[in-house]
Amino acid sequence: MALVSSTFVGQATVRSYPADCAGYRVSLYDPGTGLAVASTSLRPCGETPSKQVTAGASRFVGLTAYAEFTMYDSDGIVIKLVYTDNVTYNG
Repeated sequence: MALVSSTFVGQATVRSYPADCAGYRVSLYDPGTGLAVASTSLRPCGETPSKQVTAGASRFVGLTAYAEFTMYDSDGIVIKLVYTDNVTYNG
């Protein structure tokens, strides 16, 4: 997760993955509401090794966000969940 100017950027690069991985997504969450503000589409594990999502800081309560990486199996069950610390835009 990074803050570029006034834009939050969440990016994941999948270098290896378990055999049961069917797909993954990267999302930017607002810790003030607990809701995803922006998210990538579900990407196949073996097809797209890197994916990025962006959103302007003004879309987040308190100008604070965190990124979440979620990996799913073919049944849609979460098999890996990783998230960053909160990042705040101080304008």
